[in-house]
Amino acid sequence: MHTTISKPYIHLLIFVLTICSLTFFSVTDSFAQKKGKKSEKHIFLKKDARTNGFTITVQNGEIFFEAVNVTDPKTKKLIEGLRRLLYRCSQNGPEIPVQVTFSNGNSNRALIGCTVLYEPKILLLDAAYPGQ
Repeated sequence: MHTTISKPYIHLLIFVLTICSLTFFSVTDSFAQKKGKKSEKHIFLKKDARTNGFTITVQNGEIFFEAVNVTDPKTKKLIEGLRRLLYRCSQNGPEIPVQVTFSNGNSNRALIGCTVLYEPKILLLDAAYPGQ
């Protein structure tokens, strides 16, 4: 038995399949973006602020970063341990990662590449934030 589908039905079938595939990829992409954003926790820093602040010092031609009184927004406690500093040297420049160690909310001195930081932030890397 040979069945033929008339031309209007072929167009309808193609339309329905297109809508179904677009919906599937849109939902999948949306889920992936939400999951990725949930797993990243950042603490944004401000220059010379008393809490969640940072200072820049230049010594012997080298530029150093130090974070001051950085508080975890989830636990409301000063952060401890190994963390990642992310910053930019220009507004549209690439994000530069640097490992820093914290004790009582203050970081060790970290060598960086510029004196003006754009969007400096600490990426939390511990068990309190799964997926990191």
